[in-house]
Amino acid sequence: MGNESRSKPNPTKQPASPPLNGGENEGEGNRSADRRYRESAVRHVQSGRSEPAAEDARRAVEGDEAEELRRAEQEGKAGGEELLDEDDEGDLEDDDEELDRDRD
Repeated sequence: MGNESRSKPNPTKQPASPPLNGGENEGEGNRSADRRYRESAVRHVQSGRSEPAAEDARRAVEGDEAEELRRAEQEGKAGGEELLDEDDEGDLEDDDEELDRDRD
């Protein structure tokens, strides 16, 4: 087995979309992505959709759903803790090696 499954093309996998910055790899600190995000955030706020969503969220947090939302928040915050090994210091290379072994 091993790497044979990796060399076969996946017919259901969609090809990657072309980058929106003309194909340039900007690396860390991608200014094009940052600009698109900021422009989108401004358009969203200017659309007026933020206020009703904020009001819905306030009602949910203060209303009948409050306890359920707090419990879900705590579960989400604690969710990754059991995935870390006690001796794990966040070494991503080790994590990649584990994933490779799991795939084989």
